[in-house]
Amino acid sequence: MSYVEPIKTRKHLKHAEKYLKKNHDLAFTLVWNIGIESGLRISDILKLQYRNINLSNGQCKIIESKGTLARRAKAKMRVLKKVKEELLFHYQARGLSKKMSIIYITPPQLIVSFIPKSWESTVNERVKHAIDSASPVTRTFYLSESILITLKQRKQEYKELANDYIFNRQTLSSNRAKGGEGLLTRQACWYVFSKLTAILKEIGVDVKVGCHTLRKSFARHLYFATGKDIGLLMTVIGHQSESMSLRYIGLSKDETELAQKKLIVYLSRKTRI
Repeated sequence: MSYVEPIKTRKHLKHAEKYLKKNHDLAFTLVWNIGIESGLRISDILKLQYRNINLSNGQCKIIESKGTLARRAKAKMRVLKKVKEELLFHYQARGLSKKMSIIYITPPQLIVSFIPKSWESTVNERVKHAIDSASPVTRTFYLSESILITLKQRKQEYKELANDYIFNRQTLSSNRAKGGEGLLTRQACWYVFSKLTAILKEIGVDVKVGCHTLRKSFARHLYFATGKDIGLLMTVIGHQSESMSLRYIGLSKDETELAQKKLIVYLSRKTRI
Protein backbone atom coordinates (compact mmCIF):
# COMPACT_ATOMS: atom_id res chain seq x y z
CA MET A 1 0.00 0.00 0.00
CA SER A 2 1.44 3.38 -1.01
CA TYR A 3 1.82 6.00 1.70
CA VAL A 4 -1.03 8.52 1.70
CA GLU A 5 -2.00 11.36 4.02
CA PRO A 6 -5.13 12.83 5.59
CA ILE A 7 -6.77 15.95 4.20
CA LYS A 8 -6.44 18.38 7.08
CA THR A 9 -9.21 20.96 6.67
CA ARG A 10 -12.95 20.79 6.04
CA LYS A 11 -12.55 23.34 3.28
CA HIS A 12 -10.18 21.06 1.38
CA LEU A 13 -12.41 18.03 1.99
CA LYS A 14 -15.28 19.94 0.38
CA HIS A 15 -13.04 20.95 -2.52
CA ALA A 16 -12.20 17.28 -3.11
CA GLU A 17 -15.88 16.28 -2.91
CA LYS A 18 -16.84 19.01 -5.38
CA TYR A 19 -14.27 17.72 -7.89
CA LEU A 20 -15.53 14.14 -7.55
CA LYS A 21 -19.17 15.16 -8.07
CA LYS A 22 -18.35 17.16 -11.17
CA ASN A 23 -15.94 14.77 -12.87
CA HIS A 24 -16.73 11.19 -11.88
CA ASP A 25 -19.57 8.73 -11.35
CA LEU A 26 -21.61 9.65 -8.27
CA ALA A 27 -20.70 6.29 -6.75
CA PHE A 28 -17.19 7.61 -6.08
CA THR A 29 -18.55 10.64 -4.22
CA LEU A 30 -20.71 8.32 -2.13
CA VAL A 31 -17.74 6.08 -1.32
CA TRP A 32 -15.72 9.18 -0.42
CA ASN A 33 -18.35 10.65 1.90
CA ILE A 34 -19.08 7.35 3.65
CA GLY A 35 -15.36 6.90 4.28
CA ILE A 36 -14.88 10.42 5.64
CA GLU A 37 -17.89 10.08 7.97
CA SER A 38 -17.39 6.51 9.18
CA GLY A 39 -13.68 5.74 8.95
CA LEU A 40 -14.41 2.38 7.34
CA ARG A 41 -11.66 0.78 5.31
CA ILE A 42 -12.26 0.93 1.56
CA SER A 43 -12.74 -2.86 1.41
CA ASP A 44 -15.61 -2.65 3.90
CA ILE A 45 -17.22 0.35 2.18
CA LEU A 46 -17.32 -1.39 -1.20
CA LYS A 47 -19.04 -4.44 0.33
CA LEU A 48 -21.77 -2.43 2.05
CA GLN A 49 -25.32 -3.67 1.57
CA TYR A 50 -28.58 -1.84 2.16
CA ARG A 51 -29.42 -4.40 4.83
CA ASN A 52 -26.45 -3.04 6.83
CA ILE A 53 -28.03 0.41 7.04
CA ASN A 54 -31.16 1.64 8.78
CA LEU A 55 -32.27 4.27 6.29
CA SER A 56 -34.59 5.82 8.89
CA ASN A 57 -32.08 6.70 11.62
CA GLY A 58 -28.74 6.25 9.83
CA GLN A 59 -27.45 3.49 12.09
CA CYS A 60 -25.15 1.00 10.33
CA LYS A 61 -23.83 -2.35 11.53
CA ILE A 62 -21.13 -4.31 9.72
CA ILE A 63 -18.56 -7.04 10.25
CA GLU A 64 -15.11 -5.52 9.78
CA SER A 65 -13.10 -7.69 7.42
CA LYS A 66 -9.57 -6.85 8.57
CA GLY A 67 -10.37 -7.00 12.27
CA THR A 68 -12.18 -10.31 11.85
CA LEU A 69 -9.31 -11.82 9.87
CA ALA A 70 -6.84 -10.66 12.52
CA ARG A 71 -8.93 -12.21 15.30
CA ARG A 72 -9.12 -15.52 13.41
CA ALA A 73 -5.38 -15.43 12.77
CA LYS A 74 -4.75 -15.00 16.51
CA ALA A 75 -7.06 -17.93 17.27
CA LYS A 76 -5.14 -20.10 14.81
CA MET A 77 -1.80 -18.99 16.26
CA ARG A 78 -2.88 -19.98 19.78
CA VAL A 79 -3.57 -23.51 18.55
CA LEU A 80 -0.26 -23.74 16.68
CA LYS A 81 1.69 -22.55 19.74
CA LYS A 82 0.02 -25.28 21.76
CA VAL A 83 0.83 -27.86 19.06
CA LYS A 84 4.48 -26.76 19.17
CA GLU A 85 4.57 -27.36 22.93
CA GLU A 86 3.00 -30.78 22.43
CA LEU A 87 5.58 -31.67 19.77
CA LEU A 88 8.45 -30.69 22.05
CA PHE A 89 7.05 -32.90 24.80
CA HIS A 90 6.41 -35.70 22.26
CA TYR A 91 10.02 -35.78 21.04
CA GLN A 92 11.48 -35.22 24.51
CA ALA A 93 9.63 -38.30 25.78
CA ARG A 94 11.22 -40.31 22.98
CA GLY A 95 14.70 -38.90 23.49
CA LEU A 96 14.83 -37.36 20.01
CA SER A 97 16.95 -34.32 20.84
CA LYS A 98 17.74 -33.43 17.22
CA LYS A 99 14.05 -33.17 16.32
CA MET A 100 13.46 -31.22 19.53
CA SER A 101 16.06 -28.67 18.45
CA ILE A 102 14.38 -28.25 15.06
CA ILE A 103 10.95 -27.80 16.64
CA TYR A 104 12.35 -25.35 19.21
CA ILE A 105 13.66 -22.92 16.56
CA THR A 106 10.65 -23.28 14.25
CA PRO A 107 8.07 -20.44 14.44
CA PRO A 108 4.57 -21.67 15.40
CA GLN A 109 3.11 -20.65 12.04
CA LEU A 110 5.45 -23.14 10.31
CA ILE A 111 5.09 -25.96 12.79
CA VAL A 112 2.51 -27.88 10.72
CA SER A 113 5.28 -29.03 8.38
CA PHE A 114 6.85 -31.00 11.23
CA ILE A 115 3.86 -32.76 12.78
CA PRO A 116 3.61 -36.55 12.43
CA LYS A 117 1.19 -37.87 9.79
CA SER A 118 -0.97 -39.35 12.51
CA TRP A 119 -1.48 -35.86 13.99
CA GLU A 120 -2.51 -34.06 10.81
CA SER A 121 -6.25 -34.69 10.90
CA THR A 122 -6.59 -33.76 14.57
CA VAL A 123 -4.47 -30.61 14.26
CA ASN A 124 -6.41 -29.45 11.19
CA GLU A 125 -9.68 -29.97 13.05
CA ARG A 126 -8.40 -27.99 16.04
CA VAL A 127 -7.28 -25.12 13.82
CA LYS A 128 -10.60 -25.08 11.95
CA HIS A 129 -12.57 -25.13 15.20
CA ALA A 130 -10.52 -22.24 16.60
CA ILE A 131 -11.05 -20.14 13.47
CA ASP A 132 -14.77 -20.91 13.30
CA SER A 133 -15.20 -20.12 16.99
CA ALA A 134 -13.53 -16.71 16.76
CA SER A 135 -16.32 -14.14 16.92
CA PRO A 136 -16.33 -11.53 14.14
CA VAL A 137 -15.34 -7.93 14.83
CA THR A 138 -18.45 -5.80 14.47
CA ARG A 139 -18.73 -2.05 14.09
CA THR A 140 -21.72 0.26 14.60
CA PHE A 141 -21.65 3.77 13.19
CA TYR A 142 -23.97 6.46 11.85
CA LEU A 143 -24.32 8.26 8.53
CA SER A 144 -25.49 11.82 7.92
CA GLU A 145 -28.88 12.77 6.55
CA SER A 146 -27.37 13.85 3.23
CA ILE A 147 -25.84 10.40 2.68
CA LEU A 148 -29.11 8.71 3.69
CA ILE A 149 -30.99 10.75 1.09
CA THR A 150 -28.50 9.67 -1.57
CA LEU A 151 -28.79 6.03 -0.50
CA LYS A 152 -32.60 6.11 -0.60
CA GLN A 153 -32.54 7.58 -4.09
CA ARG A 154 -29.94 5.05 -5.21
CA LYS A 155 -31.90 2.12 -3.78
CA GLN A 156 -35.07 3.27 -5.56
CA GLU A 157 -33.28 3.87 -8.86
CA TYR A 158 -31.64 0.44 -8.95
CA LYS A 159 -34.32 -1.62 -7.20
CA GLU A 160 -34.52 -3.98 -10.18
CA LEU A 161 -31.04 -5.33 -9.46
CA ALA A 162 -31.16 -8.74 -7.84
CA ASN A 163 -28.59 -8.22 -5.10
CA ASP A 164 -28.45 -5.87 -2.14
CA TYR A 165 -24.99 -4.38 -2.70
CA ILE A 166 -24.83 -0.58 -2.83
CA PHE A 167 -21.81 -0.47 -5.13
CA ASN A 168 -22.83 -3.12 -7.64
CA ARG A 169 -20.94 -2.42 -10.87
CA GLN A 170 -24.21 -2.39 -12.79
CA THR A 171 -25.16 0.84 -11.00
CA LEU A 172 -22.25 2.72 -12.59
CA SER A 173 -22.76 5.04 -15.55
CA SER A 174 -19.84 3.62 -17.55
CA ASN A 175 -20.96 1.06 -20.13
CA ARG A 176 -17.72 -0.84 -19.62
CA ALA A 177 -18.32 -1.06 -15.88
CA LYS A 178 -21.94 -2.13 -16.36
CA GLY A 179 -20.80 -5.01 -18.54
CA GLY A 180 -18.86 -6.59 -15.69
CA GLU A 181 -20.06 -8.52 -12.70
CA GLY A 182 -19.30 -7.89 -9.05
CA LEU A 183 -18.64 -4.67 -7.19
CA LEU A 184 -16.86 -1.38 -7.72
CA THR A 185 -13.19 -2.18 -7.11
CA ARG A 186 -10.53 -0.75 -4.84
CA GLN A 187 -8.35 -0.23 -7.92
CA ALA A 188 -11.03 1.93 -9.57
CA CYS A 189 -11.36 4.01 -6.40
CA TRP A 190 -7.59 4.43 -6.18
CA TYR A 191 -7.46 5.59 -9.80
CA VAL A 192 -10.08 8.28 -9.10
CA PHE A 193 -9.04 9.36 -5.61
CA SER A 194 -5.33 9.60 -6.46
CA LYS A 195 -6.22 12.35 -8.95
CA LEU A 196 -7.07 14.52 -5.96
CA THR A 197 -3.35 14.86 -5.23
CA ALA A 198 -2.99 17.07 -8.31
CA ILE A 199 -6.38 18.75 -7.85
CA LEU A 200 -5.52 19.89 -4.33
CA LYS A 201 -2.02 20.92 -5.38
CA GLU A 202 -3.65 23.42 -7.76
CA ILE A 203 -4.95 25.31 -4.71
CA GLY A 204 -1.67 25.04 -2.82
CA VAL A 205 -2.37 21.91 -0.78
CA ASP A 206 0.49 19.41 -0.81
CA VAL A 207 -1.04 16.05 0.15
CA LYS A 208 -0.73 12.51 -1.21
CA VAL A 209 -4.27 11.15 -1.68
CA GLY A 210 -5.44 7.56 -2.09
CA CYS A 211 -8.05 5.17 -0.73
CA HIS A 212 -6.68 5.18 2.82
CA THR A 213 -6.86 8.98 2.88
CA LEU A 214 -10.54 8.54 3.75
CA ARG A 215 -9.83 6.66 6.98
CA LYS A 216 -6.91 8.91 7.93
CA SER A 217 -8.99 12.05 7.32
CA PHE A 218 -11.82 10.60 9.43
CA ALA A 219 -9.36 9.91 12.24
CA ARG A 220 -7.80 13.38 12.12
CA HIS A 221 -11.11 15.24 12.14
CA LEU A 222 -12.53 12.93 14.83
CA TYR A 223 -9.54 13.83 17.02
CA PHE A 224 -10.21 17.55 16.77
CA ALA A 225 -14.02 17.24 16.84
CA THR A 226 -13.82 15.41 20.20
CA GLY A 227 -11.50 17.94 21.83
CA LYS A 228 -8.31 15.99 21.05
CA ASP A 229 -9.51 12.84 22.82
CA ILE A 230 -6.56 10.58 21.96
CA GLY A 231 -7.96 7.65 23.95
CA LEU A 232 -11.17 7.65 21.94
CA LEU A 233 -9.24 7.91 18.68
CA MET A 234 -7.07 4.93 19.62
CA THR A 235 -10.16 2.88 20.43
CA VAL A 236 -11.98 3.72 17.21
CA ILE A 237 -8.96 3.19 14.94
CA GLY A 238 -7.61 0.22 16.88
CA HIS A 239 -4.15 1.54 17.70
CA GLN A 240 -2.05 0.44 20.66
CA SER A 241 -0.14 3.68 21.32
CA GLU A 242 -0.69 7.44 21.27
CA SER A 243 2.36 8.02 19.09
CA MET A 244 1.03 5.61 16.48
CA SER A 245 -2.31 7.44 16.31
CA LEU A 246 -0.68 10.87 16.16
CA ARG A 247 1.55 9.77 13.29
CA TYR A 248 -1.45 8.23 11.56
CA ILE A 249 -3.33 11.53 11.46
CA GLY A 250 -0.22 13.51 10.52
CA LEU A 251 -0.14 15.41 13.79
CA SER A 252 3.36 14.55 14.96
CA LYS A 253 4.74 16.00 11.72
CA ASP A 254 2.65 19.15 12.14
CA GLU A 255 3.82 19.63 15.71
CA THR A 256 7.46 19.11 14.74
CA GLU A 257 7.23 21.72 12.00
CA LEU A 258 5.41 24.17 14.29
CA ALA A 259 7.99 23.70 17.04
CA GLN A 260 10.81 24.36 14.59
CA LYS A 261 9.11 27.54 13.37
CA LYS A 262 8.73 28.71 16.97
CA LEU A 263 12.44 28.04 17.48
CA ILE A 264 13.30 30.26 14.51
CA VAL A 265 11.18 33.08 15.98
CA TYR A 266 12.82 32.56 19.36
CA LEU A 267 16.34 32.66 17.92
CA SER A 268 15.49 35.73 15.84
CA ARG A 269 14.59 37.85 18.86
CA LYS A 270 16.98 40.65 19.59
CA THR A 271 18.98 40.26 22.75
CA ARG A 272 21.35 42.57 24.58
CA ILE A 273 25.00 41.62 24.38
